[in-house]
Amino acid sequence: MKEKERKQEIVPDEWITPLKDRTPEWFAYRMSGIGASSSGIILGLNPFNPTKMQLYHQKVGTDEVQYNMSEAAYNGIKSESSIAEDWQYYDGTIDGYVEKAMNGKVQRKMYEVVGCIKNPKYDHLFCNLDRVIRAGQPKLNLDGTFSDEMIEKDCPLEIKTMSGFVQKAYDGIPDYYIVQVHQQMLITETDYAEIVAKIDGNKLRLFPIYRDEKIINEILDGSYEFWKRVLQGRQALIEAEQAKDFGDFEQYDDWMGVIQSLEPEPDHNKNYSTYLSNRHDTEQEIMRGDDELLKKVNHLQTVKEMMKQLEKEKRELENNIKHTFVQEAVEKIEFPENGYIRYYKRANNNTKMLDVRVRKPD
Repeated sequence: MKEKERKQEIVPDEWITPLKDRTPEWFAYRMSGIGASSSGIILGLNPFNPTKMQLYHQKVGTDEVQYNMSEAAYNGIKSESSIAEDWQYYDGTIDGYVEKAMNGKVQRKMYEVVGCIKNPKYDHLFCNLDRVIRAGQPKLNLDGTFSDEMIEKDCPLEIKTMSGFVQKAYDGIPDYYIVQVHQQMLITETDYAEIVAKIDGNKLRLFPIYRDEKIINEILDGSYEFWKRVLQGRQALIEAEQAKDFGDFEQYDDWMGVIQSLEPEPDHNKNYSTYLSNRHDTEQEIMRGDDELLKKVNHLQTVKEMMKQLEKEKRELENNIKHTFVQEAVEKIEFPENGYIRYYKRANNNTKMLDVRVRKPD
């Protein structure tokens, strides 16, 4: 039997709602729960839009969902098929997959599942899978080589495009991608998955993801708490709309206040600055602050002073290290088994930069 004719075996068929990505039906389905790509938002790991508070309002129905596709998302989707094809030729080595691809020698097998998957045990969660890896193939070691251990059950394959800057910042794969794949493993009841990423458009890298129950529990705890807020907010919105229909605008305001009181607290996501600014409407110029708010303001002032002092110390340390390079007249200083530092001039930049590639202390 040809591979394309084989039945999907990752989950029971009844768990799958056949939907094509980015259709009106697909967008409507997403209101029925929390997708895997949103799990990083709920756990405060995703630095992009929407924020957790904005996602809450989108799920409740008090904030419009923006369906416009960004350029990055468009290029990521467009690249998905070619990256998946390259993955099939991967033989555990970077040089090897290129040679196998040039000669059309497929090394690994996968397939697509079109639609949204929901495990009845977790009715508030769902996921879409880019591809599914067939069982009976070697798992990967952390360095990307083939393991002696075999994949026992069909499992998720997540496809990404990523910059070298992001890879360096996260020392590999961003944590919000890891959480996304863990939600896929939770829903599909698997203990292994892979992320295949095209770095800077020309470097294929594979990352094995082994199931971590601590992450699974964080997803469950965070998603249950978030979805409870959403359901309560939806009920409050129904009450608010009914009050509005009856012309009872005092009750309407009260119910809209309930929705606002259920909002998740803001976290460190920098996009809150724009989001909260756009939401801020002034009804009165002045109010009296309470002790709790004053405590937050005082803590903010303390943090700002600490940051100023740390920035001063950072500049002083950098300048001292740069001075060492000047005194020794070298470009690179190595620390055996710990990394290196460089002081060099980048293209189109007249000022030299300090590049630190030293392993962080435990």
